[in-house]
Amino acid sequence: MRYLLKSAIMMALFFVVLDTRTFSASRHVQRLLQSRKSFLLAKGPPWHAVLSTCSHLKSACMRNILMVCTANICRSPMAQIVATQVAQRRGLDRGLRIDSAGTHATKGAPQPDSRAKLALEKRGYKVKKGRSRKVETKDFERFDLILAMDQTNLSTLHALCPAQYHHKLELFLASAQPDVHANEVPDPYYGSAQGFERVLDLCEAGVDALLSRLG
Repeated sequence: MRYLLKSAIMMALFFVVLDTRTFSASRHVQRLLQSRKSFLLAKGPPWHAVLSTCSHLKSACMRNILMVCTANICRSPMAQIVATQVAQRRGLDRGLRIDSAGTHATKGAPQPDSRAKLALEKRGYKVKKGRSRKVETKDFERFDLILAMDQTNLSTLHALCPAQYHHKLELFLASAQPDVHANEVPDPYYGSAQGFERVLDLCEAGVDALLSRLG
């Protein structure tokens, strides 16, 4: 039994090492976990320890992350900027790639929104000019984790996403529950500056939970 436990952990570690060199490793770990999960649970302790270890390693392999809102000019670029810069401050940015897109974005529109830019800069974030883009089919394969700002965005992603990649989709604030008393990041576009401050609060809370999860 000890030999099997050691073998399972060594196999998971092997694929994590590979993940630093190729994007396919994280997908390999995900397939490994999916195919072995029922077997490990059936065996009971100490297999639960193996499953827990592999789940942690799976999170560690999520190095390519896509933030998604509707137009890719407010919420998702704000989340991208916060996640990128907080990860850098914490020394967690090695091999980490964070991008953003919109389910209904106009290609090439300036982003972030000027009100989003103001809110970010007031809290010390550096904001560079960017251009919005729409979610593409290839995004579902190349990103390890795709985070939707609200349930409507998530539903749209599920409709666009090939079935084999549905496990990559979740709400941005899912990792922050139950500490954050909100399931969605509201669209601030038609509101006031205060709405952008609220979005930034939620982005910081969501990113904090996400980076803790990624370890």
